[in-house]
Amino acid sequence: MKYYQHHIGDYIKATRHLSPLEDGLYRRLLDQYYSSEAPLPLGLTEVSRIVGAKTAAQKKAVESVLNEFFEKNQFGWNNKRADAEILKFRDKSEKAKISATSKWASVRTHSEGIANAVPPHSDGNANHKPITKNQEKKVVGAAAPEYAFVGKGLKLTYGDFDRWKKAYSAIPDLAAELEAADAYYHQNPPADGKLYFPVSNWLKREHAKLVKAEKDARDDRNRIY
Repeated sequence: MKYYQHHIGDYIKATRHLSPLEDGLYRRLLDQYYSSEAPLPLGLTEVSRIVGAKTAAQKKAVESVLNEFFEKNQFGWNNKRADAEILKFRDKSEKAKISATSKWASVRTHSEGIANAVPPHSDGNANHKPITKNQEKKVVGAAAPEYAFVGKGLKLTYGDFDRWKKAYSAIPDLAAELEAADAYYHQNPPADGKLYFPVSNWLKREHAKLVKAEKDARDDRNRIY
């Protein structure tokens, strides 16, 4: 875990009897526990080294904190509260991953459905016969050396694709999001017929939404005490 909440009231209630030295070492032990998501080592010497306890007094304080707030077993020193928070964090992360995967799969399916349902029109398609998927692939393939993305109305150079990928880094699958935006604006074209700026704004909004969701998730992560 890279983040965890520190509930000041609960923490003070549980640790008000500790000396400043014990309190500082306990915080270090918790930081190590959450960052590694694993029990602390069994050996007092190794645990002391991890938190920088060098003097006899410091090592004694480490031992005191371990005995009070941790439980010793064959795997090391465990903290029940921290274990529960780590399990909840992992569960949330797994659910978020599954949700993101499902979302992007849905975006692809939706955009492909629109692309297949609406035949594109051009001078070369005057008879209004729909372009087949194989024909579309040939067009995209021919343009591939010059463009990183070729949609129904949007063509994106490799330079622009890389810039957008860096600018909107919160979007896990930029190509999928481009497909969705391109499909939407193909059906709802802007007045001037140009898609570059509308799609850019689309990505900006999606990026901001994902950044906010990640921030909210961090804020909601479980409290240690």
